[in-house]
Amino acid sequence: MPPTRTVLLCMVPLAASSFVLHLARPDAAHASASATTCGPGTVVGAYGGHAEGLIARAPFAMLASAVFDGHGRVTGRTTEIMDGINDTSTFSADYTLDPDCGGTVHFTDHDHRVFFNNPHDLAMVVVDGGHRVRFVLTGTRAAPGFSGGPEVVVSGGLERVDAAPGH
Repeated sequence: MPPTRTVLLCMVPLAASSFVLHLARPDAAHASASATTCGPGTVVGAYGGHAEGLIARAPFAMLASAVFDGHGRVTGRTTEIMDGINDTSTFSADYTLDPDCGGTVHFTDHDHRVFFNNPHDLAMVVVDGGHRVRFVLTGTRAAPGFSGGPEVVVSGGLERVDAAPGH
């Protein structure tokens, strides 16, 4: 079996093109085909990962740690580099997870020190019984001076880093 690569989807205040969302849904179908049923409690505990991609043709990379509460809330922090500029942030978000293991993340607070702050959304899919979460940036709300579009493509994922009770 080829080695896998785990990355965390960016939590940047920009929008990705809609075709990227369709890349995430086959994983949800695969998770569903394996008779896995998901809900908010499928992801609980500490996770870590990274994301990468391009934003306005500039290279982007991010490391992140996140804690899912198992009830629809996630908090964490990131270190991000875009076009050679470093930034750190903290975030909190609400998440939903459907029975087919696909879901969404809606950021309610994402406090950057350098980059502008902007609420945004992710599509996510949970695999391996909640041990891995994959993300793709799907939308932004009111990004000042930025329309998003095909010049923004960022994706990634998380892996559980602690043994959550009952998992």
